[in-house]
Amino acid sequence: MLRESAYGWLSMAAERMKKSKATASRDFALARRLHNQFAQLFGRPFNLQLDHIKWSWDWSHYGFRTQESLRSGHKKAIGSLPFDTRAEVTEEAFGGFGPKSWQSDRTDLRSVETRDLISLLRSLR
Repeated sequence: MLRESAYGWLSMAAERMKKSKATASRDFALARRLHNQFAQLFGRPFNLQLDHIKWSWDWSHYGFRTQESLRSGHKKAIGSLPFDTRAEVTEEAFGGFGPKSWQSDRTDLRSVETRDLISLLRSLR
């Protein structure tokens, strides 16, 4: 429910965390953004037990590490997404990866959408 909106939860969360409503609102917005970006990359919801968020050394960027990315041979986190909620996220931040990156089936290039074409071409070796 919190992925959609924080309406009705802000006051309770801010009081419980002993923080302002503005801080709680930013925290909820970041959590929603993390879940949405994860779904864009992997095509499924974030699993707290299996999936990891990896932060850069200075906490300016983050990426994701999952079973799919490890099986595909990527030891480091996938993506370099800016932590700053005001920063614009570009396609380069996703590193050309998307849900199609983790699927091993052959795809007809004529039926691929433009946004998935880069990740598909990178998967071809």
